[in-house]
This record gives sequence, structure tokens and C-alpha cells, in this order.
Amino acid sequence: MVTRKDVAQLAGVSTATVSRVMSKSGYVSEAAKEKVERAIRHLNYIPNNLAKNLTQNKSNVVAVLVEDVTNPYYLQILESMSDEGRKHNLIISLFAVNKGDIDIILESLIKNRVCAIINLALFSCSERYISILNELDIYTINVRPRDQEACLKLYLNQDRGIEEMFSVLKSKGRRKLVYIAALNKEIASEDIRLSAYRKNCQKYGFIQDPQYVIFGDYPERRAFEVGYDSAELLLKQNLDFDSIFCLNDSTAMGVMKCLLSHGVRIPQDVWVVGCDNIILSQYVHPSLSTIDVQTERQGKAYIRAVVEKIVDGTEEIDAKLICRESIG
Repeated sequence: MVTRKDVAQLAGVSTATVSRVMSKSGYVSEAAKEKVERAIRHLNYIPNNLAKNLTQNKSNVVAVLVEDVTNPYYLQILESMSDEGRKHNLIISLFAVNKGDIDIILESLIKNRVCAIINLALFSCSERYISILNELDIYTINVRPRDQEACLKLYLNQDRGIEEMFSVLKSKGRRKLVYIAALNKEIASEDIRLSAYRKNCQKYGFIQDPQYVIFGDYPERRAFEVGYDSAELLLKQNLDFDSIFCLNDSTAMGVMKCLLSHGVRIPQDVWVVGCDNIILSQYVHPSLSTIDVQTERQGKAYIRAVVEKIVDGTEEIDAKLICRESIG
């Protein structure tokens, strides 16, 4: 098996120089760098990260926890994380969790000494692991209780995009907006989308009625299914509505599928708006209007936080309305 020492001998440099070239840290002359890279290609050398991880008692794996691997929103963030992570020799791994197994998965990640854990799920982790995470210096985001989190605070200002949506709806004479919360009441009550919906209903003179908010059991079931069933429930209630805003794009696509199957035209009869701006939203028919939350920027911010071990930083990402065919 080819070793770092073999590369150094062929290139005529020290093993320390080989290390600096491969880690892209420290000064190396261009001439020495070319020799090392030529030797690496000639020997087809691939470094043994396992040995490095054993000496550091930590891997180069960043674990990302999500509750719904079928939601393209998470996959877009993961793609951005992976692109950014490659620049720093980080491996980004996705883990599906639910409320019943999140602690089991967290314990497994600790056993395997991941270098960071980013929790994008709606579920919180048990506090029993906090001291272990501290001892092992595993960087975390959204894992510890809020008063114990020392990490990047990423704030999605969805309120701005939602208010922009209300302004457009009002300008076109729409006043009867239903919100498909998809989540149960307890979880939804902490979600900014619901509070922004209620606040802007009052501000812009829209109907304010508890019946115009449809709760569900996402993420226990897939967002597409919850969206479809929520729309069916809405139609059975015979509510007078002219537009629908959904928790996310996946929910909105389920809503549109149901409406169209019942002969409800989009946007002629009802306008539909999602949230997240997943790539697929451009390619459904009619194309879905949505609140863009900049998934690429989110992914890069998370990896930068891991690399720099940010302990007290805040980044605000403004959301904006993307108008497509699902609104007139």
C-alpha cells in the first residue's frame, strides 16, 4: 500500500511538505507543490483518513439530522453543504430521525465520533448527551437546549416573504387565504409561518377564522400526503376561500394535486403558494409560486460554522416571494 512516505521519497521532499500540500495549509513553494502532486498522481495515492481520525479521536463526518428525507428542501441544503464541505475535506451524511429514535441515532453518532451534528429536524435531543458532546468537543447546531447552544444562529426571516405574498394577494383582490399548517397544533404554534400568517391576516384585512388554518400530522407522514388530505378536508368543509398558503412546497404540491383532481382550477379558481423554493416547484404544472429561503446560502453557512467553530454568531437570511403560474 502506498504511503505518504512513498510520495515524499518520489517527490524528493519531506513528509511534512506532503502533509501541507494535501491539507492545503502552511507554505509550500510552487515547485515543491507540483512535485508532490505529480508523485500523488503517479502513485495513485489516497490518504488514510482512518489513521488520522484515530489520532484525533474524531472523524471528518458532519451528521445532518432531518425528519423527512423525501422533502427536497433538505436535499438542496445537503447538496450545498456537500459542495462546501469538499473544500475542507468534510463528509456530509444525512440521517433520518423521528421523535422515537433521535436519541438512539445521537448516541450512535457520538460512538462514531463525528466532528459535528446539525439538527434540521423538528425534534429536540435529550439533554443527557450534552456533557458528552462537550467532553468530545463535537460541534453542534440545534442539538442543545437554546440557552446552552454556543453556535451559529441561522435566522430565516420568512416573515418578510410572507408579507410580500399578502401584499400581492391583496392587490389582486384576494382576501380569503387558507393556511395549510401541515404540522400539529403544538409544533405549528412555534413556527414563524403560522404567526406571520395570523399577523398579516389582521394587517391586510384578510378573513381571520380558526377554520382557515388546517393542521396535520407532518412529519409523521410525508408532506405530499398531508397536503393532499388537508385539501380534501378543506373541500369537505365547504369553506369560502380563494387562495392557499402551505407550510412547504411538498405540501403545496399535494394540495394542488387534490384540487385539480376535484376540478378546481389553479390559478383561475384558487391561488396556491408554497414555501422553500425547491427546484421541483418550477417543473410541476402549473408551476408553483413559493417563498424562497435561499437553501444554497443556508448550506454554506452551516459548513462555515463547523469549520470556524462559530460559538456566537447570527446570520439572517431574508425570504422573498417567487411568483409563478399558481397565482394569477
